[in-house]
This record gives sequence, structure tokens and C-alpha cells, in this order.
Amino acid sequence: MRWGLVESLVSVATIAAVGGSIYAWGAGWFWPCETLGLMLNNGACQKVAHFDARQVGPIGLLPNGNVLVVNSAGEDSSSDPLALVEIDAQSGEPVHSTLVNDMPTEASVTNMAVSPDGQTVALSFIHQPTKVISRGDGKILRTVERWMPRYLAFDKQGWLLTDIGPSLAGMPDTDQAQGWLVTSDSPDPIPANVADISALYLHGTNAALSPDGKIFAQKIDQLSDSGVTGLRIGPTDNETNAGTLYGLTLRPGCSYAASEISFSPFGKQVAAEFSCPERWGKVATALAVWDYETGKTLLILPSIDYFGSLVWESADTILSDRYNFGSETNDILRIKVPAAE
Repeated sequence: MRWGLVESLVSVATIAAVGGSIYAWGAGWFWPCETLGLMLNNGACQKVAHFDARQVGPIGLLPNGNVLVVNSAGEDSSSDPLALVEIDAQSGEPVHSTLVNDMPTEASVTNMAVSPDGQTVALSFIHQPTKVISRGDGKILRTVERWMPRYLAFDKQGWLLTDIGPSLAGMPDTDQAQGWLVTSDSPDPIPANVADISALYLHGTNAALSPDGKIFAQKIDQLSDSGVTGLRIGPTDNETNAGTLYGLTLRPGCSYAASEISFSPFGKQVAAEFSCPERWGKVATALAVWDYETGKTLLILPSIDYFGSLVWESADTILSDRYNFGSETNDILRIKVPAAE
């Protein structure tokens, strides 16, 4: 009976085809992370947790393997304070929630970093400077005068690391990394190029660096309105930033202006998301994973909604917050990455 139902739905999806494209409410339901795909894909995509009427993200990993989520007010509960919620990575159940009461309810979080011991969190914002927060009581430990930094991380000693800005070519400039002592109110940072900055540039918007700093990945300039987008990946010691192009074709006429890029700390893989408002009959959003050692495409995962953070949980799984601009779809997903053969 179950397979009969599936076959009927496939027929409906096929009838919905127009001009060689399938409406999102048709075939899109069978994509691995969508409604029916989650039931039929044998674990390629799993829903870890769902939040109703709350905005979710960014996300991070705690030392115990659980997921830390920034959970802020949805459209119908704007007076609720921002919360840091620990989610059991296996059951998806909330373990602990910390309210950050001194934060404006309209605060829009852009980036998150978790300290090595998991007790301190740094959040960056669009309209205010970066805050360092205690997970124990939600107290703001200090304010760092860096507004919406593209890169944010803690080093192994617990210093908060930020960047001043990219090079003229839009690449991470490791000479511009700065370190901030969490336990000090000093407004002056120290140069962080002598510290462990390998974690700082692993994740970023439009550009990132491999764990050893020897490989870069940068979003390519889009070819007009073609829908062709992707990454350029190459060695950082090349002054011209030459590299190999890794591309995919999404919705024509859409500008993929910014992409989250995340290098795996476990191997030679890099993931990137390309998001654009949905339109009938077009694949507009996708998560792509490439192996830059073999040159192979490991995954192209379409979605009806938007991917947010890309956090490598293991060598073959990525955690992401998936959302839309409404309040009804805010999920944390675990995505399986195929191995390079």
C-alpha cells in the first residue's frame, strides 16, 4: 500500500511538469531533505530537530557532540529573548537552554563561535558589535568592537579570533587576524598570526581556507543571469588566485550574491550553499560538496528552502539549519556526504 501511494504521488508530480521543469510542490517533495524524501532516502538527510514559530541559527558543535543553536524570536513572538539551546545530537531533544536577557530582541545573529570547553559563545550581529556570552547564565562577558565579521572562532587557548577584513581580491588575509582576551575589557586586540588560527578561516562567507591554510575556496562571479555558479579552489601560494572551477547550474535569472563555504576538518572536502528565493519549476537552492583532492563532486542537494550554517559533524556528515523567511520551517538537518571513490 505504501508503494502504491508513492507511485501515485510520482504520477502527480510528473503531470505537474511544465516546459521540462517540475513544480516545487511536485518532484521537490521527493528531494532528500523534503517532506517525502525524508521518509524514503535511507538516511541521506535526517531531520535532527524542528522549531515552530522560532528563528534558528547559526548552529555549532559542543565538545560533548551535542548541537548548540541560536534560537531567536519568530514573527509572532518578537518580545521573547534570544536563547542558546543545547540539542541532543541523536534524539533531537533540548538538553539545556540559556536566555540572553541583555540582548535586544530584534538582534540578528550572523555568526557563532564556541570555545574549546563549550562554556563560552561569541555571537556577531548585523547592527551591533560582537558579544562574548557565558553559556552558564547568559551573561555578556564582554563586547568586541567588530561588527558582522566574516570570520569568528576561538583558538585552542580560548582567545576569541576575528578578522579585520579580506584582501583586495576578497580572500582571507591571515596577517589581519586579531585575538581578543575574553577575560579582559581591553579595547585593543593583539595580532593573532602567532596563535592557532587554523579554525578561524575554515568557515566563511564567499571565501574560506583549508585547515592547513594551503588551499582556498572562493565563490566565483556569476555568469550574468545564467544560474551557473560555484567555487574556485586552488593553492594559497598562487599570487593570482588561480584555481580549478567547480560549478553547478541553478535557477537562471537569480543572483547568488553570497554563499556560506565550509572546509572539512576531517579530510579534503569543501561544502558550499547557494540560496535564492524559490520560483515555480526551478531548482533555486542547493548544497554542494566537492573533494578538492580528487576533483570529484560528492553531493549536489537541492532544497525548497534555504541552508544556513554548514558544520562538519564528522568526515561524512554535515549539520545545517534550514529555514525560510516565514516561521513555519526551521529545521536542523544532518546530511550524509558520500565518500570519494
